Amino acid sequence: INSKGYDYGITIDHNQLFLSSDRQDANSTHPFTSGGSSSIFSTSINDGQPKLYSESWTSNASEDCPSFHPNDSIAVFTRCGIPEDGTLSSYCKLYLSRKDYMSWSNPEEIILFENQDSINLGQGYWDAEGKYLYFVSDKPGGFGGRDIYRVPYINGEFGLPSNLGIQINSPKDDYFPNPQADGSLRFSTNGRIGY
Repeated sequence: INSKGYDYGITIDHNQLFLSSDRQDANSTHPFTSGGSSSIFSTSINDGQPKLYSESWTSNASEDCPSFHPNDSIAVFTRCGIPEDGTLSSYCKLYLSRKDYMSWSNPEEIILFENQDSINLGQGYWDAEGKYLYFVSDKPGGFGGRDIYRVPYINGEFGLPSNLGIQINSPKDDYFPNPQADGSLRFSTNGRIGY
């Protein structure tokens, strides 16, 4: 499963392992990772031979951290542009794609904030019931560098996002929110004491 490049951002859905990797482009120099642009790959958990997951999700940017809605009809992932490429935003954004039979639609940017062109949004993750999408942003006015937010998803529409507050977010960076079925939230942070 692992390559010589960067392999990260894993998700398990229906006995499929999804990961982000720059294995196809590992010799180039991406401004964020010093490796290549990442793409989303998948494999069955027992197979171990990751394959590019969706052509419609793959671009010159880096794609990572997919999350699948419980109804299996929509997915979100993060896309980060390359600053030197004038056709892509140099910021990370959340994208949504819809499933049509066995293929996925061309992804569309999810607009959650006014004037979000100059902020980063990413690492979206659905809760177990698909009622909320948790994500990370460096939107000004938060508690640290990057904070965890959530936004309701009702009748196919996103509502107003809310910051999870100072009890969750630290003065530094909080990443990779992963809501659990029991209502707890797992996430990574460099703003609290740990190992």
